[in-house]
Amino acid sequence: MVGNGKLQAAMQRYEKIHSIGANGEMLAAEMYRYVEDDNVIDHRYIIYTPVSSTCGLGNRLLSLLSTYLLALLTDRTLIVHFSDYDIDTLFCNPFPKSKWSMPDTIKWGKIRSTMYNEPQPAVEVTSKMLRKMVRLVLSQSSKQSTVQLLACGGDLMERWKNVQILHISGNHYFLPLLFANPTYTKILQGWFPDGNVASTLFSYLFHPRDYIIDEVSQTLKDSHHFYRIGLQARYFYGLVKLASANTAIHCLDVLKPEHVFVASLHCEVSEYLANNRLWNITHRYSEGKQLTGRKQASEAVHDIWMLAVCDDLVVTKRSTLGYVATALSKKLPMFLSGPNEEGACSRAISHEPCFHRKMPFESDFCDAFPDASYRLFPNPNIFMTCEDTIGVKLRVKY
Repeated sequence: MVGNGKLQAAMQRYEKIHSIGANGEMLAAEMYRYVEDDNVIDHRYIIYTPVSSTCGLGNRLLSLLSTYLLALLTDRTLIVHFSDYDIDTLFCNPFPKSKWSMPDTIKWGKIRSTMYNEPQPAVEVTSKMLRKMVRLVLSQSSKQSTVQLLACGGDLMERWKNVQILHISGNHYFLPLLFANPTYTKILQGWFPDGNVASTLFSYLFHPRDYIIDEVSQTLKDSHHFYRIGLQARYFYGLVKLASANTAIHCLDVLKPEHVFVASLHCEVSEYLANNRLWNITHRYSEGKQLTGRKQASEAVHDIWMLAVCDDLVVTKRSTLGYVATALSKKLPMFLSGPNEEGACSRAISHEPCFHRKMPFESDFCDAFPDASYRLFPNPNIFMTCEDTIGVKLRVKY
């Protein structure tokens, strides 16, 4: 168990809820009975799916992490469904004596077809609809009203008390919105007094399967005596290529590595480094473009965990894979900038991931929710501006 006593108590309470709700027979029965108006809701679920099968692993893990925290706050059983592969093929199940992946016996398409989107004007929500599944789409292109719902919706457990299945379709690290909601601010500050949220929850939820750990260990064997730098190069093509390569060389020169582990889809990265410096270089994956499927996802997990154990990091701005590796490592990485961007080789000042959207703290932000008798203000003790892009992130107290 991770975190302080308050967080551990919340996690233990959740594990009891999960052990009941994720039971195979119970889950199947509950998933198909919600359409009946007169059924009493015995168990409530939160289902996480990526916005689409093209979402990369970094986006999925950040959004899933956010969904888990929402499950903790609303006493819902978290069930995960990736349409292109089973998450259990990548990670060990984090919950004792129960699974978190959706069983094959559940016909997700049939259930999904009855959804309606939140937020919905109350006048349009019939009693039958309240028994059905509601969906929140949480992506960079999400409607403003969805962002407002999480930040201004007040007690979300009360709001969704008659909703049996809450579907989160996401590729976004929306977790900071929960800290902005005054109903949960003090609770979350009690759970995470140092603001160290992502690394705490990642270390609890995600433990790679043995075959991935064995591959990481094998990769580390030849470099365990060296000062290792992890380089995560997301973009390396076209006009970006030379600028990224030169910036990478510059950042690595500052750090004086003995061994460089390269995480990139592009083999040209390691070739360029090898042609210009005498460092030992390891780079094992280069498809040239982001693909989907279990094989590519397992390679991404390998790269994330390799980056996390390096002595220092250089990561691409705005990269979600870089965010995950940074949170796991608890290190403050250098940023690899693109052409015409400032801040090359600058250091992050927090290892928390960025919410890729400007937090709208205008005084009238919550006016769409008449029950919200408060106004949101940027609390500098909780939030800070992202160093690498427009958006906000949680401030860690080092």
